[in-house]
Amino acid sequence: MKKILLCAAILLSLLFGLTACGGQTETMTIPLNPPAGQEAEKTPETVTIIDGTGREVEIVAPLTRVAVVNRYDLELLRACGQIDKVVGVDDSIIENAVYWPEFAPENSFGDGNELNYEAIAELEPQALITPFVTDDLVAAMEPFGIPVVGLVGYNVELNGQIDVIESLFGPSEDSASLRAFFNEVNDTVAAIAAAIPEAERKSAVWESIKDYSVARSGNDWGKMIERAGGVNAFADAAFDNTEIDAESFIVANPDYLFKMVAGTGLDLSGYTPPSEEDYLAAQAAYLARPGFQELSAVHDGNVRFVTSFAMGGMGKLIGTAYIAKWLYPDRFETLDPDAVFGRWLEEFQHISFTEGQSWRVGDHINGNG
Repeated sequence: MKKILLCAAILLSLLFGLTACGGQTETMTIPLNPPAGQEAEKTPETVTIIDGTGREVEIVAPLTRVAVVNRYDLELLRACGQIDKVVGVDDSIIENAVYWPEFAPENSFGDGNELNYEAIAELEPQALITPFVTDDLVAAMEPFGIPVVGLVGYNVELNGQIDVIESLFGPSEDSASLRAFFNEVNDTVAAIAAAIPEAERKSAVWESIKDYSVARSGNDWGKMIERAGGVNAFADAAFDNTEIDAESFIVANPDYLFKMVAGTGLDLSGYTPPSEEDYLAAQAAYLARPGFQELSAVHDGNVRFVTSFAMGGMGKLIGTAYIAKWLYPDRFETLDPDAVFGRWLEEFQHISFTEGQSWRVGDHINGNG
């Protein structure tokens, strides 16, 4: 006991003063570690990063105030735990308040398609984040001292985009969790898809919300088919997201058809899915196309209407998971796309799972649903 008291006395003498030469008192400071789960704040410094479009960008990191143009970029920032750093968004985000409760009208810098540079600058962001980087945009923001950083939240190579976020804001538990979740699902789908014999691979077509506008192999929407183990029926076409005719569908006669739809009056990327009336109207128009009633996919019930909101999430991995399950339900027996989508929404977007993001045309024309 005496030894313990002696040690305590010595420690107190060190902490509260030893008289030095000249009569001044020196104080010893013992540094404290941050509480568990917290990281010590990093001092901002100028760094050069490679952004999501492959550009070198000089910024002062970590960032604490940013403006963001694209919904997919915002989702990725929210998933990585950085949504509180966003001070500016475009009007489409404000109009979708159910999905984006973090923002108010005063956060808007206006139309996302025709950027108001002065309005962005008034929000005092340290950077403008967008997947649509152009020389003109970089030049327009330069007088305000606001660097433009490319981030492509809809890119199928999502790990690289998470790297960009971590270089801008620093690593976080959220970004690590997202990376682990993405890799788990992506690796599972890739392993099963790779084992499918070429002769057994299903052909499919991805059609945009614009009628007869299809995605070829190099398009991220088209890549979903290939990553799911399918064959893009228009992979080698000389067009991409351009209108083709109904005859091209008839000649290709793919095993599966996927068509994006949106509800009446809803933004294409809206959280609220199309209504049954919306789907029925889209179905009637689709089946009225010349020759479509004779397509194998229509006869076999393999036509799916889908939304951009669901299919494009998490670097289009959610759409890839759904397509894999639809193309090969037996091979992907253990894959549950609803569970993947649900976790993405509830754990990483902090909002409840929403049903009705797809519609099986075959069920309804065959009287089964």
